[in-house]
Amino acid sequence: MRNLQFALDTSFFTVFVAFLAGAFFLYLERDRVPEQYKLAVRVSCVYLTIAAINYFYMKDYYEAGNTWFPTSFRYVDWILTTPLMLLKFPLILGLGPRGRKFMIRLVVLDFVMIATGFLGEVSASPGMHYGMFLAGCVAWFAIMFMLITALTDLPDRINTATRKTVRVMTGFLILGWAIYPAGYMIPLLGTPFEVRELLYNVGDLVNKLGLTLTIYVGAKQTMLEREFEAEEEEEEEYQEQPEDDYLGERPLLEEELFPSMS
Repeated sequence: MRNLQFALDTSFFTVFVAFLAGAFFLYLERDRVPEQYKLAVRVSCVYLTIAAINYFYMKDYYEAGNTWFPTSFRYVDWILTTPLMLLKFPLILGLGPRGRKFMIRLVVLDFVMIATGFLGEVSASPGMHYGMFLAGCVAWFAIMFMLITALTDLPDRINTATRKTVRVMTGFLILGWAIYPAGYMIPLLGTPFEVRELLYNVGDLVNKLGLTLTIYVGAKQTMLEREFEAEEEEEEEYQEQPEDDYLGERPLLEEELFPSMS
C-alpha cells in the first residue's frame, strides 16, 4: 500500500513537470512549424498549461494526506482540455466550412461524453451511474466514428506527412482514451482509489503528451517534405532549361571573328 501511495505521489509530480516542460517547449517552437500547424501547436501549448496547473493542485491535495480524491478535479481538467485536443484535427486539415461543422460536432459530442461521465461518477444511484457511463461511451464511439470516417475521405491536397499525423492522432484517441472507461469501472473490483488515480495519471500523460508530440513531429516532417518537393521542382526546372541558358552563349568561330580573312 505504501508503495502504491509513493507511486501515485510521484506520478502527480512527474506529470505536472512533463506538461509544464511540454508547454514551454511548444511556446518556443510555435513559429518554427508550417503555417497549417501553427494554430494547432498553440492550442497544444494552451491545453498542456491548463493540465499542468490542474495537476499542481491535485498533487498538493493528495500530498496533504486526504484519504479520498475529488472526482471534480479530473472533470474540470477534461472538460477544458479534451475539446482542445479534438480541435487540432480540423485545424491541421484546414477543411474550410466543412471543417467548422466537423469541429462543432466533435466538441458537442465531447461535452456530452464528459458531462455524462461526471454525472454518473457523482450519482449514488447504480442505474444512473451505469446509464451515464453507457451514454458517455456512445458519445466516445461517435467521436471515433467521425474521425475514422474523415480519414477515409481526405482531400487530395493533404500531404503525406499530415495524413500520417492524423492517423496516429486518431490511434491515440481510440486506444489511449480507452483508459478512462476502464478507470470508471475499476472501483467495482474493490481496489484502493490510488489504483484508479494512477491509471488516470498515466493515461493523461500518454494521451496529452503523445498527441502533442505527434503534432510536432508531423509539422517537422511536413517541412522536410515540402523542402524535398521544392528541391525536386528546382532540379526539374534546371534540367528543362535550354543549353544556352546555363552554358552561356556559343563561342564564336574564327570565320565569324575575322570575316574578311575567310
